[in-house]
Amino acid sequence: MIISRVTTYYWNPARLDAPELETARQELETSAGAMGWDEAFLALLRSGQTIPVSIALDTYSNEEATARWGFGNPLERHAEEVLDRARDVLRQPPMPAVDSGAVKDGADHSSALGAMMNLARPEDADLIAAVLRDPASSEVHLTGCTAAGRALWTEEPSPVLIEVLSGIALDASRPTDERNHALRTLGSAETPLVAEIAARIAQTEDAKLRSTAIVVLARAHLDTHRELVERFFGTCPPTDPNYPDIRDYLEEWAEDHPEQT
Repeated sequence: MIISRVTTYYWNPARLDAPELETARQELETSAGAMGWDEAFLALLRSGQTIPVSIALDTYSNEEATARWGFGNPLERHAEEVLDRARDVLRQPPMPAVDSGAVKDGADHSSALGAMMNLARPEDADLIAAVLRDPASSEVHLTGCTAAGRALWTEEPSPVLIEVLSGIALDASRPTDERNHALRTLGSAETPLVAEIAARIAQTEDAKLRSTAIVVLARAHLDTHRELVERFFGTCPPTDPNYPDIRDYLEEWAEDHPEQT
């Protein structure tokens, strides 16, 4: 029986010129038995061509998303190779959709960053920052911010990546969602500079940005910004999506610091 499965977010319209690679692609989509599923994945991943590699990276991302439902990622054993290929793709200029056949400009970068969401390391921070300086599409921005959050999980987060994300978060000419994604990502870096930026944005008139800034401060900076957080929380409606988190952070801090409450 042929089983259809979702393997790619951006590449459905694209078809591969090399017959063996198109066969591998079809195998990932249908599991028709023309070749082993793992073999098909590796054929694309190791092809040395941006589009087949990107399709493989999308496949990895999809399996990783499915894994959270308890099924596990059957491609996890290839994680190191996936990360290396994703880095290779990001080192190249993003492909316009008119050239790649994908549904979005920069789909190759989106695929690479998507695969790096759970794989990126601190040493990838500057590479991700370079992509975020001029993302080819809103999808590249979103997946870039997610991968950036992973790269910032370190005791000494990249100042270059923090600078790029801060520039996005503070840029009033950008759409609110882009600024909000960057600000939320900055929360992964528990540094005084991030606290300073969040405190500035907490004074903005944009309610969505203000709420995100407060939750960033509440999560890791209550020792220095508790008064600001409490003032916001005192007027925060329970319908605010960040309300439960802010409440919990304040309660946890109070339990740990009974002498200051």
